[in-house]
Amino acid sequence: MADTEQKLIKAYDVDGGGYAKRVTYIIDGNGKIIHVDSSVNTSTHASDVLAVLGL
Repeated sequence: MADTEQKLIKAYDVDGGGYAKRVTYIIDGNGKIIHVDSSVNTSTHASDVLAVLGL
């Protein structure tokens, strides 16, 4: 997703000094953030997310 105006970067507080920090937000069906992973490890990220979801 392109965030050329940096609205999402600001809204989710992920400004990494000219680029967005790598952060994953898991949002439920009601739009509520239920988990934040701010130390994403790209080699285990998929399994980490699935574990949080109980899958």
